[in-house]
Amino acid sequence: MNRTSADHLVNICHQALPGKYDPMTTAVLKRLTYELDIIIDRGYADYFLIVWDIVQWANRRGIPTVGRGSAAGSLVSYLLSITPVDPIEHNLIFERFLNPDREEPPDIDVDLCWKRRDEVLEYVYEQYGRDRVAMISTFNTYHLRGAVRDVARAMGLSEKEIGKVSRELPRRYEKGCGKRVMEDDRYREIFGLAKKLKRRPRHMGIHCGGIVIAPEKITNYVPLQRSTKGPVVTQFDMHGIEKMGLVKIDLLGQRSLTVVAEMADTLKEKYNIHFNRYTMPAMDERTKVLIREGSTMGVFQIESPGMRGLLKKLKVNSFEMITAASSVIRPGPADSGMLRHFVKRHHGKEKVETVHASLTELLKETYGVMLYQEDVIKIAEAIAGWSLAESDRLRRSMSGKRVDEPFMEHRDHFIRDAVKRGINVEAALEVWRQMEAFSGYAFCKAHSAAYSVISVQSAWLKAHFPAEFLAAVMSNYGGFYHTSCYLEEARRLGVTILSPNVNESEPYFTANDNVPWLRIGLLQIKGLTRQTLIALLEKRTERPFESLEDFCIRVKPTYREAETLIRCGAFDSLGYTRPQHLWRLKLFYHKLKASRDGMFPSVVKTSSEIPWVDYPLEQKLRDELELMELTVEKHPLWIWKEALQQHVNKVGRFVHSQELTQYVGTKVKLVGWMLTTRRTKTKPGEIMQFLSCEDLTATYEAVLFPGTYRKFGHLIRSRGPYIIEGHVENDFGHTPVTVEQLTVLADSEPPIPSMKQSWNRA
Repeated sequence: MNRTSADHLVNICHQALPGKYDPMTTAVLKRLTYELDIIIDRGYADYFLIVWDIVQWANRRGIPTVGRGSAAGSLVSYLLSITPVDPIEHNLIFERFLNPDREEPPDIDVDLCWKRRDEVLEYVYEQYGRDRVAMISTFNTYHLRGAVRDVARAMGLSEKEIGKVSRELPRRYEKGCGKRVMEDDRYREIFGLAKKLKRRPRHMGIHCGGIVIAPEKITNYVPLQRSTKGPVVTQFDMHGIEKMGLVKIDLLGQRSLTVVAEMADTLKEKYNIHFNRYTMPAMDERTKVLIREGSTMGVFQIESPGMRGLLKKLKVNSFEMITAASSVIRPGPADSGMLRHFVKRHHGKEKVETVHASLTELLKETYGVMLYQEDVIKIAEAIAGWSLAESDRLRRSMSGKRVDEPFMEHRDHFIRDAVKRGINVEAALEVWRQMEAFSGYAFCKAHSAAYSVISVQSAWLKAHFPAEFLAAVMSNYGGFYHTSCYLEEARRLGVTILSPNVNESEPYFTANDNVPWLRIGLLQIKGLTRQTLIALLEKRTERPFESLEDFCIRVKPTYREAETLIRCGAFDSLGYTRPQHLWRLKLFYHKLKASRDGMFPSVVKTSSEIPWVDYPLEQKLRDELELMELTVEKHPLWIWKEALQQHVNKVGRFVHSQELTQYVGTKVKLVGWMLTTRRTKTKPGEIMQFLSCEDLTATYEAVLFPGTYRKFGHLIRSRGPYIIEGHVENDFGHTPVTVEQLTVLADSEPPIPSMKQSWNRA
């Protein structure tokens, strides 16, 4: 029998129902029928089936996926396992994704394992035809500094001159230009031309995840060209693709999904534990404690300093609160004061007040705060009596993107319909005013909920297997922080840190939670060539390396590579200290150089009469910090142990950051090793700075308000260490330090990794 795409979609959904809903309810069946009618009527059955096919193929091969964005609000998406979020349980609205009045095609965005994304793309090309599939292009536009460089180059300036003028351009929060730009006619002309180029296209790029699948040969719809990186891309960007009636699919690599997938494999192989990478685990008490204490460094989406502070303030212990927290921390709610109201109302310190009784129930989950785009849809339906489809048109007009109807054109219609339903005019106007203020930062609840599933998975894994989890995070270069921050987090959790080892280390970080320990991977070492790394891994499979000389003869590294491996501790297990090994290395290469043909011999004997000598711990830490940007035996602050002790002898002890709750309301002095910084502007336009620091005991947050920033902000140029003095605040259990004095420790001179500058408001 020849079944249509619509029949096939209906059949798959109904087959999946018993496994998702037991018992079945009339509400579920009604919702499914409603969604399928719209999807089929709008001609998107094939689209859903294609995404379902891609997701099924990936999952059968152990490639985790998660459908995000507004598609997570669809019951059909849930039944097809495109998204892990039950839209009925979490009150997600299908109309946010698709409704009868929506003109542009819907988007189904799918995140997947970043390491295996190319496998999925290759499957799409093979399955649907290389003549029907193409990557979507983007048009990269000029920013001021890039425009200045290109104009200056076109006008014949040398690279040295270009560097000089570009350095004097205004930076993020600075006003005006340097004297060279303002006073020199030639530079002023360059700057004037560059300003005209701002936001204009510079070159074509490849969309980070977008692909398009055409019903027939794709060149019948759009022109193609080969990108500089190789793949064929459309000459239209995503907006042009939609205007041509084609539907795009976003297949985006996600590092945290790879962490979850690798952890699932590890738990099965090493601990005989089955972890379902496709569903959300139950939040047991250990996971809840980790989240509500803000111990979420490494946990997807909820690990930034601001987010960890918010988790502490809210004492988050449920999926719903994770979803809300990851939305309310965004710039709009935070800047408008809604974040503060949300926290106070959560703790009962502020009465929940709404303009109309119906809003109290609608916004019950968010304490009367408009937080999600879905809230606007629900409010327009309840207050003005609009259909969900009409309400979604209002929601879409808020963003102002690709919408013909401006937001304010809906105002009179909304007020008139609200009054018809018995709403007081003043109340209707106030509801509209709140929606207008909210429009600039509306966030999709379905998207936040889909990502919160990965957050819960990550939190569970860290709570139960911290060493393995942090090793996976570092191995996948994932997360908000520098790799060294995750290593120190492991140390704080009682994990023993092991140095690289030529006989034991894998390319990436490895760990074991039975002991527990975590070993640094060989790829963390700077300066090792791919050739040497491959030779090392191949030769040791034959037999372990017995000595430094044995390693050099078999692997044939350069002198510098062997020296680097010695200095970072990779030969510590072979019976000599690091300076002794360096001595042996010199003897080995001296004899090699003196040999007749200069070729690596099968045997070279070095003198065993090498006196015992070893480096002090501080020297080892300096070398490790230089060569790996992290330290093995102790925290980097141990390098300045003597200087810090001298400071203590003069003015008294430092407070440990893990003790801050005992010092609320008092002035303290702390040591600070910088993790991240974030500058922002106050409403009057002044600059302030947030610091995320750590000492030997824990991490903590410090704030430089505008006056203090003007005094000390220029000193924050490295990871430190710093001496920070200030008052400890109590913000619903979160204890940031308001900085009054900041000093750079005088002798902080070893090579240190640059701290991660973060402009991400979350």
